[in-house]
Amino acid sequence: MYKVFLNPDNIIEVINEGPKTPEEQADTIAQGKKLSEQLRKEGKTVLVFDDLSKMDLPSEQLRKVGSTLEKLVDFDKLAFFTTDLQMKIMVDFMIRAGGEVKTQVFKNREEAIAWLKS
Repeated sequence: MYKVFLNPDNIIEVINEGPKTPEEQADTIAQGKKLSEQLRKEGKTVLVFDDLSKMDLPSEQLRKVGSTLEKLVDFDKLAFFTTDLQMKIMVDFMIRAGGEVKTQVFKNREEAIAWLKS
């Protein structure tokens, strides 16, 4: 299950639960891209909060789809949130491998949102 929406703080919020297929990942990113384009047209900063706290560890295929398609979404900052150590290590590795400086992973929601708003 997943949900993509613009929250009251104008942050694109992605909620992921359980396993996710590559098709669902592609749809999640497409929805995020649509919201990103909407915010850009309105002259707003694009902030993304991606909640991975209830998501199963992704397969290699899902990671490839995600890392390829996420490059298509225009954003200013992206914060991942997870309490799972394996997920955190994997996301940290993907961030560093991609050389992405406007993306970070956090162990609690409050820190992630505070960083996005800073």
